[in-house]
Amino acid sequence: MIDLWYLDTKTITPKDVETLLAFLPQNLVNEITRFRFHEDRRLKLFGRLIVESYYKNQHLAFNWNDWKISPAGKPYCNPQQAFNISHAGTYVLVAFSTHEVGVDIERVVPFDVQTIRTYFHPEEAEYILHSTNSNSAFFKLWTRKEAYLKAIGKGIVDGLHHENCLPDVLNQTEKWFLHSLSFVPEYHVAVCTNIANCPITIRQLHPNQLERSQSENQRLTKKNKNVNLFP
Repeated sequence: MIDLWYLDTKTITPKDVETLLAFLPQNLVNEITRFRFHEDRRLKLFGRLIVESYYKNQHLAFNWNDWKISPAGKPYCNPQQAFNISHAGTYVLVAFSTHEVGVDIERVVPFDVQTIRTYFHPEEAEYILHSTNSNSAFFKLWTRKEAYLKAIGKGIVDGLHHENCLPDVLNQTEKWFLHSLSFVPEYHVAVCTNIANCPITIRQLHPNQLERSQSENQRLTKKNKNVNLFP
């Protein structure tokens, strides 16, 4: 099973971010505050807090000291529980699974798709350019490609044109399965896993839940510097 947890952060203020950062280890604070803009800081922060909340919700061991980053930039904590984080616009999305997983969310915005023709697999480029809405087609395909590359742990450093991510099943030797989803208006989402017929559950987190739990958790966790998202 894949669990998708997502949150719209648009009502989270700089003060909220500052307060929550006080309950994180210094190395994570340094990682988040290196971003200059509030929008970037809140997305990075809440991606991490959603992971912590999911682990505790599932009664899994969680310690911020176990937070690691792979050479390809993929975070991980517990070998028994894989996760992958993505964000776009004001949304943060995290996919959780007991197997490798990649996820991507993108907002559909105006874009000159002609400029990307040479960067994609020829079949992908044709699909985009001949779609009735080439803008939407581009971002749908981009999420699929990102989710796949994140699942296999490569990222986009090797280029975008090697794999055709239009099919739902990729790779003949080690199969990967792609799913396109649309549950946020004006956004595309894709998930990739190496498990066939994997059910996907979607849970939206609401800012009012977070706001109610923040003050309580700050009172309860002042000594151990941990923050839960849910009461």
